[in-house]
Amino acid sequence: MAMPALSPAEAPCQLKADDVADLVALTRRVAATSGVAGHPRFHPDPDSLDAAVIGPLLSGQIELALDQTGWRRVWGYCRDGALIAQGELRGATTRTALHRATLGMSIDASLQGQGVGRRLLSHIIGWARDNGLAWIDLSVFAENSSAIRLYESFGFVRTGALEDVYRLPGGQVDDWRMALDLRATG
Repeated sequence: MAMPALSPAEAPCQLKADDVADLVALTRRVAATSGVAGHPRFHPDPDSLDAAVIGPLLSGQIELALDQTGWRRVWGYCRDGALIAQGELRGATTRTALHRATLGMSIDASLQGQGVGRRLLSHIIGWARDNGLAWIDLSVFAENSSAIRLYESFGFVRTGALEDVYRLPGGQVDDWRMALDLRATG
């Protein structure tokens, strides 16, 4: 059953370390829909999301300054006390690449196709520009055409592909790499 659409007044909030349990729960819930009930495959291993491991790691990363390797910023939409969508940027693991960040997003299945990803991505790109990032990178399963269309509509371009990256029920999966040059857009 589809959840009611977000109102125009609803804006994403930046998540804090205290929100990590909700973030892990949403990610697990969304990942469990990968390749199920008509959804495209988009997650390589939903069973690998161990909250006991991920939670402390995310808490530490959310607290890091942008000039520190491994920082992470996460934004989300909540409804009735539950996180229903999230988008994140992860900073590089080397100092010489801190001008780049990697994008990840999870949207509750009941909200997919309602423009939530577009609103979240727009907010994230604006934040990245405001904070001096030069590039946003991502990877996406080559078969996830709706996600690819969304990213392309914001100016992301395909920069490469890895063939046969994952072997999932239904066959092997190719993974596309895409990037947005924030210096050239906006």
